[in-house]
Order: sequence, then C-alpha cells, then structure tokens
Amino acid sequence: MYNCKRALALLLTLAVLLFALPATALASDETTAEVSIEVTYGQTEARTMLDMVNEFRTGDEAWAWNSDDTEKIAYSGLQPLVYDYELEATAMQRAAEIALSFSHTRPNGTSCATAYIGSWYSRGENIAAGNRLSSAQAVFTGWQETDKTYIGQGHRRNMLSSSFTAIGIGHVYFNGIHYWVQEFRNPASDAAETEANDGKTSVDIELLLSDAEVSVSAEPSSLSVVCGQSQALPTLSTTVRMSEAWPDKASTVGVDYTWSVEDSQLAAISGDTVTGVQEGTTALTTAALGQTVSVPLTVEKAPCIHSYDEAVTKPASCTETGVKTYTCAKCGDSYTETIPAAGHTTETRSAKEPGCTEAGYTGDAVCTVCGKTVEQGQSIPATGHSTQVRSAKEPGCTEAGYTGDAVCTVCGKTVEQGQSIPATGHSTETRNAKEPGCTEAGYTGDAVCTVCGKTVE
Repeated sequence: MYNCKRALALLLTLAVLLFALPATALASDETTAEVSIEVTYGQTEARTMLDMVNEFRTGDEAWAWNSDDTEKIAYSGLQPLVYDYELEATAMQRAAEIALSFSHTRPNGTSCATAYIGSWYSRGENIAAGNRLSSAQAVFTGWQETDKTYIGQGHRRNMLSSSFTAIGIGHVYFNGIHYWVQEFRNPASDAAETEANDGKTSVDIELLLSDAEVSVSAEPSSLSVVCGQSQALPTLSTTVRMSEAWPDKASTVGVDYTWSVEDSQLAAISGDTVTGVQEGTTALTTAALGQTVSVPLTVEKAPCIHSYDEAVTKPASCTETGVKTYTCAKCGDSYTETIPAAGHTTETRSAKEPGCTEAGYTGDAVCTVCGKTVEQGQSIPATGHSTQVRSAKEPGCTEAGYTGDAVCTVCGKTVEQGQSIPATGHSTETRNAKEPGCTEAGYTGDAVCTVCGKTVE
C-alpha cells in the first residue's frame, strides 16, 4: 500500500487479487453500526474505462515485470472483459466505502470479497483516490503503472489477469475527493444493463465501531417546552474517522436514531416533536454509533390565560398622576397603568363689570375641584359716562330757551348743566297795508311776527 498521507493531488492506489477463499467474518464480539453518506455518482465517466482496459489487454502493452524485475512477462491471448452491471453495483458500493476507509478491508472489518453479489471463482479489486482524478483516463493511466517495478504493478496485473472475465467500475465524489474502484471476477453475472447514475446518492455503509473515532452531538444541546405545546426534537450531528481514512480526517455521516423521554409523565414524543405534559425537568435520550446522547429537557408551566380585575389604587389629582392596578383573578399576576393628571376644571369668580366711574374686574379662574386660583383676574378700566342731552328748549320770540343738560344714559347722572338761551325777539312783516285812494283812506299795515304770528304793532 502506498502512503495514504501524501498530497491530495497524487493518485493513491491499492490492488488485491483473491481466489475462491472463505470471506473474512466478524468476531462475535465486534460491534458494528450502519451509517449513510451522500456521494455524487459518476457512472457515465467510469464506464468509458471499459474500452481502455480491453484495448490494454489486447494490445502491445499487455506485459508486466516478473517478480525479480529481470524480465517483462507478456500477457498474450487475453480476451476482452465483459462489463458486469451486478459487479458495477459492488464497485459503486465499494467506492463509497473507501471514501470512509481507504482499504481493501471494508469499513465493517470484513474482506472486500463480502461486497460481492452471487458466486465467483476468482476476483480482484483496484482502488484509487485523489482530488484531481475526475477523468477515467487519468485513473486508468495511474493503474497501468508502466514505470513501476513488480511490487508496484499489482493494479496492472489485475487488469491483465486471465483469471477474470468480467469487470465493473465505480466512481464517487465525496468531500472534494474522487474515489475509484475496479472490481474483477469470474464468472460474469447475467445482470441487465442499468441506466448510468451521475447524481447525488445516499449510500448505506456498515462500520466497525472499534476502528472508528466517533463524534456524536445534539443540536440544540438543551431544550425547553411549555406544557401543552410542542417543539422540534434535537438533531444529531455525527462524524466518524476510520483508521484508514484518506484524507485523514473525520467525515459527516447520517445515522438512524430514535429519541425517548426519561420521564414520560412530563413529556411525550410524537413524530419529530416533543410535547410538554407536566411541569418539571427530565431528559431526551438516544443512542447512535455506540454512544448515548442525553439532552436536558425543561417542561415549563403553561402560561395563564389571564382574567384581570382593575382598581384605582391611587386617584389622579388635578396636577398629579394616579395609578390603576390590574390583577389576574386566576394567578395573581398584576401590572399597573398610569392615570394621567386630570388638570384643573375652572370657573370665573369675583368678576365685576366696569361702571362709568368705577373700574371693573375680569374675575379669577378658580378650580372647582381643588379650589386653587389658577389665574388672577385683571382690572377693567371705568367706561366713563355715555351722555345724551335732556330738557333742551329752543328760545322763542319772547321766551328764553335752554341748551339742555348732559345726562348719563347708563347711571342717569347729570354730568353737565345746560344754559339759558336768550329769546330771539319778533321777526315782523307788514301785513294788511293799503294805499289811499281818491275817495278811500289808505292803511299803513300791521307789523305781524312771522314766527309767532303776533301783531306786534
């Protein structure tokens, strides 16, 4: 076996040739576990290698060194190998297995011969791995080992062996590495051709736990659930690192596991959820890859469906806030609410209308609740008298007149006395005048007042 720790870019290969010998069995005390890994199949590319192998077997390069590297032994008269689709299924299984343990011993500790389906007289296996081995040509060239000595030409001799009549080729891609397997046997099966698979595929693999470094953890690592409510069960994260892993690192694998509750009075599991039944603490437990995993589970009391009663525990005043308290009649839970200050409710007091000579007052704004004078009133200036002339008399021809008194229409006070107006005297005109005639006397006329009509003269 070549050093499995060399750089990833190199081709890692192992070859084994088996004849009809009993398959290795596990000791009765060996514990195994089944895991799954998701790989990407590459059957279309792998099947192209059949023509390369058969051209090699029937061509001029069909030779290998003898055991002391002194002579090239020609392999003449070789027949082309039949592509065996049953054998291909074995090769695909083995390609996934060497992704976890790069060895001709299967991950469960048995011989690679146990992977075969049906009977065989002789069989052989070539395996290879590398991060740049995406093409069948690259792997085939590596397995030809033209520049190797006898000890390094095991893969070459398998491909040139006259003991084999059938071949199946497997190729998977996992964690950045290409893994290749050639399976040979005699006789070939009569399995029908299958459609090439180049997609992601989950492959079940049995592991020998004593040969594996196992890590199992739960996420989340602790869980809480409310009575009457459900939570998703934790998920397990599982990794394994086999002693023959290449690269030498842990790989994530899938496992089947079933959770149980330590105290079934506190919680119950249904499907992928756990439901709280009764308040308390317990644990969820499961087993995987030989390890027991325990996740603390806290079942919390179901929240109260509150029914609150309210009461004013501090009344609000005009200027200070109050407090209203709500208390649940079921569980006693309570909370408070601020009652806003009411503010003053005012009315006007001590207001006085202004008089003619006395000032008035707007009145004070006084709170009707607390009696506080919220705002002082202001003085209103006296309005002054509003007068009208009364007892006025026009002067006559012979009688004096009167200007009238200025009397306040509001308070009735005589603000200013009136004055006498002298009589105007008569304003006369001559009436009834007559010129004297020859025989009749004339008349000078009467002086009559045009105002009062009195005959003054």
